Amino acid sequence: MVHVSFDSNLTGNRTSKNFFGRGNLNLIMTSPALDKHPYTLANLPYGVISTPSSPKPRCAVAIGNHAIDLAAYAKPGRFFDLESGHNFMLAQIFSEPALNSFAALPWPTRRAVRQQLQEELKAGKVPAECLVDLSEVKNHVPMKMGGFSDFYTSLEHCQNCSGEMTSAAIAKNWWYAPSVYNSRVSSVLPSPHDIPRPKNVYFSNGVDSEPTYGPTQKMDFELEMGYFVSKPVPFGEPMPIADAKEHIFGFVMLNDWSARDHQLFEMRPLGPFHSKGFGTSISNWVVPMEALEEFSCPPNTKQDPAPFPHLTWPGQGDGALDIKLRIRLNRNGQEKELGTSNLKYLYWTPYQQLTHHAASGCGMETGDLIGTGTISGSGRNEKGEKCELGCLYEGERTKTQVMPQSTGSKYQEGYIEDGDEIILEGWPSIQRDAELTVMNLARAQDAMNEFGAFFRAAHAYPLPSYPGHEKEMMLGMLMRKKLDPKTDDWVTQYSKSPETGDASKTNMDDLRDLWDYAGPAENGIVREMLENDAFGSLFTMAEQEDGIENVKTGLRRKLFEDDSDEDEDEDAEENGDEKMDEDRQPDKLAPPPEPGVDPSLPPMRLETVLRFITTGAMPPQR
Repeated sequence: MVHVSFDSNLTGNRTSKNFFGRGNLNLIMTSPALDKHPYTLANLPYGVISTPSSPKPRCAVAIGNHAIDLAAYAKPGRFFDLESGHNFMLAQIFSEPALNSFAALPWPTRRAVRQQLQEELKAGKVPAECLVDLSEVKNHVPMKMGGFSDFYTSLEHCQNCSGEMTSAAIAKNWWYAPSVYNSRVSSVLPSPHDIPRPKNVYFSNGVDSEPTYGPTQKMDFELEMGYFVSKPVPFGEPMPIADAKEHIFGFVMLNDWSARDHQLFEMRPLGPFHSKGFGTSISNWVVPMEALEEFSCPPNTKQDPAPFPHLTWPGQGDGALDIKLRIRLNRNGQEKELGTSNLKYLYWTPYQQLTHHAASGCGMETGDLIGTGTISGSGRNEKGEKCELGCLYEGERTKTQVMPQSTGSKYQEGYIEDGDEIILEGWPSIQRDAELTVMNLARAQDAMNEFGAFFRAAHAYPLPSYPGHEKEMMLGMLMRKKLDPKTDDWVTQYSKSPETGDASKTNMDDLRDLWDYAGPAENGIVREMLENDAFGSLFTMAEQEDGIENVKTGLRRKLFEDDSDEDEDEDAEENGDEKMDEDRQPDKLAPPPEPGVDPSLPPMRLETVLRFITTGAMPPQR
């Protein structure tokens, strides 16, 4: 038996004969806790749930670590304004064990439901009795499916797999219309769910060997997404590609489990059957199309030859969806990333797929599931290895080691072992950038809070080079620039000095001692560099001729000329008394301050220091 799951909030049980996988579709990063609670106001995916206290399946929407029981939420007439003048009752629709009736409603109605949920969640108006903790929820297949079709439309996937199961070159017809086959609805399962390792006839050692019967030796995953049909397409009618979005209810993660040795046996003459029909896993929550629209982008590949008119998307730059994908393996508690990809890599987009599917007049029903096909890319890692492979068979064909090496395996090396956990994830591209930014800002804020006392006690002494480097980025200055590349030396010296003790300690006393030691030590290094002319041209020629010991530095340096000085210069010019700068004798200057912190000065706020560094604005007199 093999065990699969495709939801980040459900874990399930594992045995020595089971492998366990899961996947989720994360949309908008709003906090560093995204991995724990991926369901945000920008997401609000729909699903079907039941609970021990209420075992009847009904519709729900996920938010944070809860599900909103939509049947309970809608009963008091909360959608009265939407229902007025229409022949439907949302309380009745949400009480059904599938999302089909809701998905079949007009798109504007579904948008209005989503908008009302967002507004009431923001206002805190969703009743507590309608919220169910996700840990208490049992998920069900979200929609009743009448058909399931899976496409084969990734150019990189086709190129990587060609030669054994198919011809060496991609067939001519592949370039003119999306390739697709009908699959099994009966084996589309929610997560988690037990799936037997399939048995079938296969070649014992390649196509020239004798057939044998037994469990697959090459158990594989396929990184895909799926989408459900909302508005039906009547039998005998095609669907204009411009209407494609209106006919898509939402997306899920999809794993088209594949037995590659069985598939090799079945490919000729009719194609896969048992090798792909034994199990397909989908995520339990459907992310609606209206949540994904803002991530529209141009397709990654220009189609050549140009598609037929009925497959030509009318929009400019919004014919695909920019959704990043990732595959991870958990084997015996050790995680490894197996690859990444992106939905926009598909040669034939979901809109073109659905249009092609309906083009013959076969009709499309609400709840029909469409698989995008394996999504692969051409990316390589820093070692030059392919890192955007959507399945393990591509790794075998391209001689790329995707899976970690196993010992004592009774199955084919490089494929799924019993007990493996496969994790599929997806998120729109801007979310990952936002995630990193928010997490980095959170870490910086934590550090500022932890060492706030030190920052508040700090004094700023700009180098003589200021404002010569005012155009450098502030973050570059703060994060990359150091007075001396051997800064670690004085930390080491401090740790070895007899009066300090162990520098590895992190208590506040030792940190304060280190802080007090650092200033004089670094000032000594700077003074030595000044004496050795290490700064060189950072001083003007006049300053060097007059002697750098007379140059004012730090906050005492005179950065702006007084108006009275300008008036004197103008009077001198009018009287013909202008003199060259090099003939002027420097005024008698006060000696530079001694190294260290001036205890007579009050502490300076960090905001003032940063403003001075970036803009040159003088701090107020203290």
